Amino acid sequence: MNDQTPIYSALCRYRGEANLRLHMPGHAGGRGVNDVLQSIAAIDVTEVGGMDDFHLPQGIIAESQRLMARAAGVGESFYLVNGASGGIHALFMSMVAE
Repeated sequence: MNDQTPIYSALCRYRGEANLRLHMPGHAGGRGVNDVLQSIAAIDVTEVGGMDDFHLPQGIIAESQRLMARAAGVGESFYLVNGASGGIHALFMSMVAE
């Protein structure tokens, strides 16, 4: 992938397709909400085909993490799952001496 915004680009492509949105979240791409929220809700999807998986990234999320690591000048980059608590746990675990 040579895209500099792999996740956002994939979400925009998905938004442009005529998919039947029976997956979570249940707002069905923002139908029935105001214009501002609809533009956000239209790209709010879960692990559907082509969107990768935060728990085992192998596609657009993995590519995005590689780009983030390169931009930050570090070896690897990981995105948080399960909110800030997961990041706080990772922080404390990284500080434990073996």
